[in-house]
Amino acid sequence: KTKDLMDDLLETIVARLAGDPSVRGSIYEELERTWFKRYEDIVSGIDDLLPRTYSDPYMYPISFDSIKALIPTFVGDIEVKALNSVTKDKLKYNKLSPRKVIVIGGNRLSRGFTLEGLSVSYFIRTTNYSDSLFQMGRWFGYRPGYLDCCKIYTTSDALDGFNKTTRLVEELEIELKNLADQPGKSPSSYRLKIK
Repeated sequence: KTKDLMDDLLETIVARLAGDPSVRGSIYEELERTWFKRYEDIVSGIDDLLPRTYSDPYMYPISFDSIKALIPTFVGDIEVKALNSVTKDKLKYNKLSPRKVIVIGGNRLSRGFTLEGLSVSYFIRTTNYSDSLFQMGRWFGYRPGYLDCCKIYTTSDALDGFNKTTRLVEELEIELKNLADQPGKSPSSYRLKIK
């Protein structure tokens, strides 16, 4: 159902992108507002966000006007895939011919699944499992040139759960460091408590 809705939305967007970008009320105006709301601050100040020793030839400030003409080409060949236990969709990567894909997930997008080139994720699943919450960031993989693009949109409940889990991990790290400061004891002399 979500895949069908996304296919329809993508078709509408492609049709609107074929219009004149200078016409008032065009999709380009909407995209420019989104750019200024979600990306412009990060992209224009990217040098301030990177460590001094970090070097990435793709990370430099750009403007919306510099990418505006590229948008129809970028959006035109996006595929929509639904990866769950019901669909037959598969996601195979070919390094020689990269693809642009919107992936709508279910149980097949669970632990250990990294989406190459992922830049935006919507995590709306309700979960109390810490490992699922930590997966939200892991899905992005690690590659240069996209640090300014990666975003996770989620619910306030999921964010609260993620923050709680992060605090628990930090408390456990402190406990382990305290244990390391007590040399000469065997593991059986320690008692670890994990919330």
